[in-house]
Amino acid sequence: MIMRKGNQKPIHLLPDLSYLRTYSRSLLRSDLQAGLTVAVFAVPQVMAYAMLAGVPPVNGIYTVVVASLVAALWGRSAYVSTGPSNSAALLTAAAIAPFAGQGDPMQIVFAFALMVGLMRLALGLVRAGVMIEYVSEAAMLGFTVGVGTLIALGQLHHFIGVETSHGVWFVAKMGEIVTQIPKANPGAVLIALGTLATMFG
Repeated sequence: MIMRKGNQKPIHLLPDLSYLRTYSRSLLRSDLQAGLTVAVFAVPQVMAYAMLAGVPPVNGIYTVVVASLVAALWGRSAYVSTGPSNSAALLTAAAIAPFAGQGDPMQIVFAFALMVGLMRLALGLVRAGVMIEYVSEAAMLGFTVGVGTLIALGQLHHFIGVETSHGVWFVAKMGEIVTQIPKANPGAVLIALGTLATMFG
């Protein structure tokens, strides 16, 4: 354990299991209930994130299992949901896109994840998270809207049931997919429209 100055919490290098002394059966029941609820939503969600990152869907499940275990042991919180996110998946896809066709893509993703993890660990140790206070709300809103737009457009080929483009430039990919609209699969379009109607209804 590394002690911090002032009112900052100590950094635990090993899992902090002190909460087990007061753990009860009612807490176990609540944890199981919460775990099952999250799993129902997390499994399809992380599979979609994996597809968004350009890797097989099963890798999304591997990621959320490992991330959840690590978070539970080192950073449990009643207010924070841990696991993959849509923005992280999109940034991963953008980072590995230039290396398409250069060896095993999963090795590239693993190396990328390792580098990001080490950088985050270093930033966490120096408490660099306070820098987020200097990012304006407008910038965060713009980033969020941009990510949402890129994700929605990036799934257009699934919406109409055609093959995705293998180009790197986003605009060129969209142009290639739009030209395939006349070849759209009616079944895929009906499922997509039904899904949207369910979500917004």
